[in-house]
Amino acid sequence: MSEIFLDMLSKRLGVLVHFHKEDDAILLIELAKKFGLKTMTHHCMGIYLEEVFIYLHSIDIPVVYGPLDSFQYKVELKNESWRNVKPLIDSKVKLH
Repeated sequence: MSEIFLDMLSKRLGVLVHFHKEDDAILLIELAKKFGLKTMTHHCMGIYLEEVFIYLHSIDIPVVYGPLDSFQYKVELKNESWRNVKPLIDSKVKLH
């Protein structure tokens, strides 16, 4: 099992991280910087500040965004809105 973590730390394996909120994005960025992880995000639906997307872009963390306009059925999605697409696109973050 520890081989997986060693592969992540040596960048032989990338890390796909599922989250919705801005504080989770900041934590991922800090972990990626501290440990040199090769990461990609999945969802990010609750992020509405362009600065967070710019921060992801600044250290080359791509985003798999969506699904658009899902229901706000859990706390993590309280800020989810189709309007969040504008700061996402304006940030120039790499989309996958």
